[in-house]
Amino acid sequence: MGSDFTIRRFASIAEFKECVRFQEETWGEGFSERVSVAILKVSQRLGGIAAGAFDAEGALAGFVFGMTGVKEGHVIYWSDMLAVRPELQDVGLGAGLKAYQREELVSRGVMRMHWTFDPFEAKNAHFNLNKLGAVAGEYVRDMYGRTDPASGSDQGAQPTFGVLREGDFNLPGEPDLAVDADQLLVLIPDSIQALRDTSLEGIM
Repeated sequence: MGSDFTIRRFASIAEFKECVRFQEETWGEGFSERVSVAILKVSQRLGGIAAGAFDAEGALAGFVFGMTGVKEGHVIYWSDMLAVRPELQDVGLGAGLKAYQREELVSRGVMRMHWTFDPFEAKNAHFNLNKLGAVAGEYVRDMYGRTDPASGSDQGAQPTFGVLREGDFNLPGEPDLAVDADQLLVLIPDSIQALRDTSLEGIM
């Protein structure tokens, strides 16, 4: 990640407000799922983590947020949000924020962290499963209104679709229903967001 960024918990109302603004910058103005200043601050006081990565000038370059809770008698942590400025997404800042999150939790004796990811974002799936080593152990239907099954290992898997090229995108062709295997490969786009922005028909 380099030494140009400092990761620490938010320490002022101004920094909490900047995190709210950062959420809208990342996911769009009026982002309905944005976490407010009050929830960010209260969660932090009750064992959650609301922390930012700040550059040398003190500007917010990314943030991570999550809450603690109890499930089946165990204290667990729910990692709710992680965002990094687009131009900094390949410098290890996201991994640095997750590492900070992990170290904070381990120091508190919290040994379980849960979170969701969008398997239709290939880069997102790679980051979570391959780089962070997360395990997709549960599928919750419509967790946030709409979700999709998690990806798994492709070792020994067989392809179920041919590939069609449409503009800048690879799309699934006709399925091969005769495939008989324990695991199946299903084509996903490199970026579901880019596909949505270009052609909704391609994903409906």
